[in-house]
Amino acid sequence: MNENIAVNITLPKEVIEYLDVEARKTYLSRATVARQLLLQHIDEIRVITARKNNYSIRKISQMYEIAYPKVLEILHMSQVDSQDKEADQYVEETMKMLAKKK
Repeated sequence: MNENIAVNITLPKEVIEYLDVEARKTYLSRATVARQLLLQHIDEIRVITARKNNYSIRKISQMYEIAYPKVLEILHMSQVDSQDKEADQYVEETMKMLAKKK
């Protein structure tokens, strides 16, 4: 079971204003929006770091319990595999296929 720990942070006024705008758009609290953004960024860092360490997409998905399509999306957006044309083509084709299924 995951244990949650409360953390208080101080942020610049501009960041708080951004969080408030996003919170109003999504009908969520400021804290929830901040938590979602932070967790999303941490997932991105983990995926990019693992990929740079030559982990397969499937292994990254399993290690961090991130859905396979989400891993593909992060890699596509970050262009980590941009030097690998074959991998980039595979990611693009997979993203298109997944978009059609929605």
